[in-house]
Amino acid sequence: MSEARRGAVLGAVAYALWGLSTLYWPLLEPTGPVEILASRVLWSLVAIVALVSVLGRWGR
Repeated sequence: MSEARRGAVLGAVAYALWGLSTLYWPLLEPTGPVEILASRVLWSLVAIVALVSVLGRWGR
């Protein structure tokens, strides 16, 4: 896949995810800001640990 096509596909996916995020926000209404922040921190940590594990860069 060419770089231009890959960029277009990734851009379209990002645009679609941004559009679909409007369906997610009403689900957070009963949740407080501290809970949302804690959830984002926890899931970010999980994602980074998984990424570092897959790439095998624990020593750097």
